[in-house]
Amino acid sequence: MIYNFTQAIGNEVTNAIYYCYSFGYSFEFVVRMRLSLFSDFQDLWSSFMFNLLSNSVSIKNIGINLKNYLGDEKIPGRGPLAAGEIAKIFRLVLNF
Repeated sequence: MIYNFTQAIGNEVTNAIYYCYSFGYSFEFVVRMRLSLFSDFQDLWSSFMFNLLSNSVSIKNIGINLKNYLGDEKIPGRGPLAAGEIAKIFRLVLNF
């Protein structure tokens, strides 16, 4: 049990700053590494388009699920379910 309130808040803020910096550094590293695999913009664009083509059925199914989650108010916890579907779409679209 933590009795010192300022210590508890201070530790969380300090950790948050470090995790934010670490995420930014890792994100930049991964983006630079992935972009270095492509020779030019045309190579990048064709890879992106073929990725969309190969994942089009999955993206359509996720879109239908998302429409159902946002349209039906009877589904409990539909906000997190919709956020999960949006994350799946981002993962499929940007993984090329």
